[in-house]
Amino acid sequence: MSSRQLGKYTILDSLGAGATAEVFRAQDTSLGREVALKVLKPALVTDAAAFARFAQEAQAAAQLFHPPIALVLDMDSAESRYFIAMQYIAGLSLDRILAERGPLPWPDVLRLAEDVGGALAFAHARGFLHRDVKPSNILCTSEGEYVLTDFGLTRAMMATGLTSHTGAVLGTPAYIAPEIWLGQKATPATDEYALACVLVEASTGEVLFAGDTPPAVMTRHVLSGAELPQTWPDGVPVGVNGILRQALAKEPTARHGGPGFLAVALGATMRDTAPVLPATATEWPVPTTIDEPSLDPGFVVSEDVAKIPVGRTETLEPELGTGEVSSSEADGEPVQTEAESLSRTCTVLVVSASLCLLLSAFLARPVAVEGAAFLASLGLLVTGIVLAVRAASKLAELDELRTKARDNR
Repeated sequence: MSSRQLGKYTILDSLGAGATAEVFRAQDTSLGREVALKVLKPALVTDAAAFARFAQEAQAAAQLFHPPIALVLDMDSAESRYFIAMQYIAGLSLDRILAERGPLPWPDVLRLAEDVGGALAFAHARGFLHRDVKPSNILCTSEGEYVLTDFGLTRAMMATGLTSHTGAVLGTPAYIAPEIWLGQKATPATDEYALACVLVEASTGEVLFAGDTPPAVMTRHVLSGAELPQTWPDGVPVGVNGILRQALAKEPTARHGGPGFLAVALGATMRDTAPVLPATATEWPVPTTIDEPSLDPGFVVSEDVAKIPVGRTETLEPELGTGEVSSSEADGEPVQTEAESLSRTCTVLVVSASLCLLLSAFLARPVAVEGAAFLASLGLLVTGIVLAVRAASKLAELDELRTKARDNR
């Protein structure tokens, strides 16, 4: 597409490609400005209705006007391809910087924490989560400022209803918080956890939660927890280890409360006064209602590993609330429909758990227990156990729903 015209955009050159889109530097011929053009892969947005759902979510995120957040400028389609025009940031992505230059000096890591933490705090106060904070979604400008990209795009991809069976990445395994692997809802603390993973990687040059397969990575997040370096690079303040360890706590409520508070805590390790960022809950209001649905791990895959079920998917396990019913619903069709849906969910969970445990046992046989096979077996075992626990919870919920329905007749 190096010389193609796509609607009013002239493709100049390629900036890269991911699981969901190809990204190009392009010229907006009507306004004469350069943009980053994300051309969505056809398998992810198959028709106009799916794109309309995508656009509705992306339009909401486009209202976030903040310097460290890359703006969504336009959405359109041409030649049966759907695309998003975003603010073009002349700079390098953080993952490329780390690959080419190695770890960042601590002052740059602190600037990264302040810029991205401030951007996330700004969005959280307005009811938005990012859901996919990672080095490739962070750009560094020529002035040394960090800008967060792809705000709202994970939720927008979820809105198409296609992500659970197309292989699109709903979050990147190395940065997904434990509560998400376990099928719980995302909160500001979820973005804080991901940012802490990024900050450790930026400081050391090593991915904190690395693994050969998604189940292996999940096992480290959910069971092992963060293993921070015993010796940090020169220049890293003494108190950083404890601050990052708290941000990486398995329990969301044990973290700092959001990325902005993490940035404040890190800034205080080097300064007599905190960074010039809001430092109280009053200044950084955490909304009681965050944009829904929550980030769902679904089928977490990368382009070089097989699809492995890790938790729930929207198509297999829709959100069903707490199972409580009102008197007006108790003897009506909604309750019956909800019970039937919950029953199907339980069946899917039980079957999925059984398959995971059977595959784990197969891979764990003596002739195969080595290297990647062992890690895959362990990951499948953990996944099977998690699914079994969730199945038991849903069965209890189904029983409670049926009991209340009978009592209200």
